[in-house]
Amino acid sequence: GITDFTMIALGNSAFVFGGIATVLWWKRESATILQFIVSIVIVSFAYPLMGPANRSKFTRAVHSRPELEDSIGLLQSFFNQALSIGGFLSPNFVAKFVLKDTAAINSSDDGHELTPWAWYVSISALVVIAGLLYEEFILGKNELGLMKSEPAQESQAGETTPGETTGLLSGKRTSGKRRSSIVEINRTFNRKYEVDRRHSLETAGIPNPVDTAYERELQNQLTQDKQEWEKLLELDEEMEMTEENANAREE
Repeated sequence: GITDFTMIALGNSAFVFGGIATVLWWKRESATILQFIVSIVIVSFAYPLMGPANRSKFTRAVHSRPELEDSIGLLQSFFNQALSIGGFLSPNFVAKFVLKDTAAINSSDDGHELTPWAWYVSISALVVIAGLLYEEFILGKNELGLMKSEPAQESQAGETTPGETTGLLSGKRTSGKRRSSIVEINRTFNRKYEVDRRHSLETAGIPNPVDTAYERELQNQLTQDKQEWEKLLELDEEMEMTEENANAREE
């Protein structure tokens, strides 16, 4: 399926071209209605692509660090609030620094309706794309799978060494996946966590219900781990009852 890298890159590319079109086309005398509409549509196209992918990358980063498992819900709440702050500040920033008033437009030679600050859309998007490329190829993220990855270390018997990536019970488990802890599972399946997760994709009050492939994979993995832990608890209770019955017979 499509990767988070691709979705974020496409979204920021839309910001680059839409931002350039907005700066160059928005002139009082020469701009047509089509030019106004096209530039806005291109920029608006970026949001449904970047929203789910950004949340997915954030989720992946948090769940890949075991030391953060006790703060998963709190971090998701911070992520949601950070996006909300951006929604509050952006209109004020645009109104104060990007849009020209009527007097400034009339006094300008070319009739531009935007100040040079309008380039922030395209420039910031280019910075993000550069960061994505750096993470992918310099830091070796390899989300696109274009670079060769090292094979997993296996024992002489041809099986992976038991550890955090092995199953708690007999059965198949995707290699390389760290087993989730009880704390991580409980934090993720918490109602407040899910509410914050859904609200983090709202754009102008409109929710985006899309889950990425990684988020669906993570939910399936956590559900599987939750079932394994429940089975272990059941086995533990059965062993305790067996020991109590054995002790009772001995007495």
